[in-house]
Amino acid sequence: MSEFGYLRVASVSPEVVVGDVAKNTQVICETIKELKKKGVQVAVFPELCVTGYTCADLFKQSLLIDKAKEALFTINDAAKGMAVFVGAPLRSTNGALYNCGVLLNGEEEIGVFPKRFVPNYDEFYEKRWFTPYMDEEDLFEDFFIWEAVKVYGNDNKFTGAVLGCEICEDAWVPDAPSVRLALNGANVIVNLSAGNEVIGKAAYRKELVSMASAKNACAYVYANAGMGESTQDLVFSGHSIICEYGAVLAEKKPFDTKTSYIISDIDIEKLNHERQRAETFSQPDILRDDCLFSEVFVDEKGDGLLREVDGHPFVPKDLENRKQRAAEITNMQAFGLVKRLSHIGAKTAVIGISGGLDSTLAFLVTCKAFDILGLDRKGIIGITMPGFGTTGRTYENAKSLVNNCGASLVEISIKEAAADHLKNLGHSLEVHDITYENAQARERTQVLFDYANMKGGILIGTGDLSELALGWCTYNGDQ
Repeated sequence: MSEFGYLRVASVSPEVVVGDVAKNTQVICETIKELKKKGVQVAVFPELCVTGYTCADLFKQSLLIDKAKEALFTINDAAKGMAVFVGAPLRSTNGALYNCGVLLNGEEEIGVFPKRFVPNYDEFYEKRWFTPYMDEEDLFEDFFIWEAVKVYGNDNKFTGAVLGCEICEDAWVPDAPSVRLALNGANVIVNLSAGNEVIGKAAYRKELVSMASAKNACAYVYANAGMGESTQDLVFSGHSIICEYGAVLAEKKPFDTKTSYIISDIDIEKLNHERQRAETFSQPDILRDDCLFSEVFVDEKGDGLLREVDGHPFVPKDLENRKQRAAEITNMQAFGLVKRLSHIGAKTAVIGISGGLDSTLAFLVTCKAFDILGLDRKGIIGITMPGFGTTGRTYENAKSLVNNCGASLVEISIKEAAADHLKNLGHSLEVHDITYENAQARERTQVLFDYANMKGGILIGTGDLSELALGWCTYNGDQ
């Protein structure tokens, strides 16, 4: 499915054993093997998952740090054909310890993303062990500091995906690295996290990740620590989330032990289209820094999507949400009309009623606007204009609508006027082509405008926005 612009990603929350690098490495490699069978191209594991996040003062032991570094080469061998992010502590050439995200791809060049914002408040005291990253260069002997990574398929074709990485606390600060990464082209942000649970935090985390993906017009893959971490001071739930442009594609609920990972397909073409549409991302006055790019190669994923493509994306499936959406739309339209009616002082509205959906909705919105203004609904004049193709059902629907709403009903037939017009054109009434249809539409428009003038009222248009969104409408004929 890569040719359709999708990238398959996984957010993993494996069961770790604190301080047991060999066991954690085994679990990570086994999970990578399993994810490959499912066509995953990018896998994200939690913060410090190679050692465990809750090692505390064990991070001061050289044996643990050295074993973690060795493990990265083992995982790198298993990661070939996939972009795999794991968390590990890495000692720099100057002796400082960094909390790092490491990108493994089966290649000799291994990318490192050191954590910039190291929390040291409330239940956190990471600065006891880790140094915040401050854009230093050449920190590590065997690894390379990266910022953004372009993803290529195994056919050397750019997939359109650009990966950026931040670690846990990085996402919770005002100057999140993801903002700079997004402005430099990253459209998939991964977050290796070890976020503990307190009351209300899971809901806030979900909103945070969702809004980060929305404001940055990106996908956000959040992998959180879970089972196996020490609960001496903190509790971890494995709450992991995959979002795309504000929508939650997949979520591993807090304390869900049924699975260790979630998978979804990210629509890269959609994200890039949204960035093109929202010119914010191309404004020359927005601050952009030079970003250090690298590249990874991933295998093509299998057929079929692991996400639902909604055939009705603007209509909520849930009845309660659907009612709320309908009420919101109606209020927006009604109050827009209220402003126009009050501004021009109109107390009469003319509307063509066909018995169909478009004119029915417009009529109901007009009734609501009149109610808001305290105007008599008799000032709403619904005109039914039978033509050549008018059926008894739509005709009766139109009359019932106007009468049941307490408005004024007027009937004006257009058959004779349309017939005369077609006769003047030399067009046969037996030829039911676009001219035949539009002659009736334009005759109805003429009647409506003139009747509104005669009554000193405003004509309410009944165009269908779903048609207009596709570049055409039928108001006054096909346009």
